[in-house]
Amino acid sequence: MKTYLKNSVIYQVFVRNFTKEGDFKSLTKKLEYIKDLGCNIIQLLPICPIGIVGRKGTLGSPYAIKDYNEINEEYGSWNDFKKLINKTHSLDMKIILDIVYNHTSRDSKLLNEHPEWFYKDKNGSFANKLGDWSDVYDLDYSSSQLQTYLINSLEKYLSLGVDGFRFDVGSLIPKSFWYNVKNRLLSKYPNTIMLCESIDYSFNLEARRKGFNGLSDGEFITNGFDLLYEYNSRNYLNKYFETLDPLYFEKYKTVLANEYQALPEGGLRIRGYENHDSLRICELTKNKQLRRNILAYEFFLDGCSFVCNGLETKQSKHISLFDKDLMDTHIDKEWFNLVKKLIAIKRNEENRDISLSSISEEKGLYLAIRNDYRTIHKYSLGLFNFSKKELKIKNPYLLDGKYKDLISDSILEVKDNSLVISEPLILEKID
Repeated sequence: MKTYLKNSVIYQVFVRNFTKEGDFKSLTKKLEYIKDLGCNIIQLLPICPIGIVGRKGTLGSPYAIKDYNEINEEYGSWNDFKKLINKTHSLDMKIILDIVYNHTSRDSKLLNEHPEWFYKDKNGSFANKLGDWSDVYDLDYSSSQLQTYLINSLEKYLSLGVDGFRFDVGSLIPKSFWYNVKNRLLSKYPNTIMLCESIDYSFNLEARRKGFNGLSDGEFITNGFDLLYEYNSRNYLNKYFETLDPLYFEKYKTVLANEYQALPEGGLRIRGYENHDSLRICELTKNKQLRRNILAYEFFLDGCSFVCNGLETKQSKHISLFDKDLMDTHIDKEWFNLVKKLIAIKRNEENRDISLSSISEEKGLYLAIRNDYRTIHKYSLGLFNFSKKELKIKNPYLLDGKYKDLISDSILEVKDNSLVISEPLILEKID
């Protein structure tokens, strides 16, 4: 287990839209900015050439890959990429790549050279197993030669100094492939960070009903993965924000607890409300109090935190995957400083061996979570208000006494196990 991942923060970069130039050279110049935020891992959205057939938008989706073994010339050369890797490492950060092995573009090199490696529908036509993505065709993993080809491609990037991978819709790829990755690749590169976009249970069940793969958490962890997505619980939280129906919030609490106990020992979730597929926090709600509570909550949960480029600048719209759509660089100082503070809290706990010990199941639009620091015999208590108003709560986790709030650095006193909360609180008992 890579214990440092418990307190790591990944910064997700879409090279095209991160800077005006949209290339490796300009990203290299911005690495100090990412480092100063407090992040220690950079994840690049796919950097390979993009297909033309069925292309979405003017520039196409980075997830419609034409050639796994080349990089998009719009981003620069192999030498530019290598300099990016070296500069990242010189700043004591790691770099991981987004890998798309469920499908390729409809004019990919692989489709041209090995059409037998692709899934075909009942009519014998190239197709998608689930959904109808107009710019991609799915791979068929029954070929051992395909698996070897893909593993060799991963090794190429590791040999350049890449530190790991995020695998797109990894649940749809058969277990035999992940077993081979573990035994052929991770045995040689044991420090490789393995992050899986594990799909939610409804998508998983649909895949299984149709006779396709729908892998479980345990199958990923036993085959070398370090980090999994949290989509099972997230769906209920999304429903709450869409409807503000307290029933969905209560369901979220239950599923969140079940998600924790279902994760095999040694596995971690990737935490962060925003990613390239999801709405921004500032799209979910205009309520400033709720925004800050959502933000702080995501950083408090155990597991590796995730910053989608633009979170720190209070990005208020979803950045297009298919066109030039620059990230907002305007700084809201209050929000920016809160993001930095929360990252610092996460990162400063690196040696405390955090483990989530309990989630409050009490009714109400708030969450009380206790995190134990096992190595120093202390704990922190996170209190997060998911309503749009001030709440007075009485909770057994709130032992009477004085606490320091790690976010504001203020001192609070609890009496009769009660506290009034509006802003997010991360408390450590001081008496």
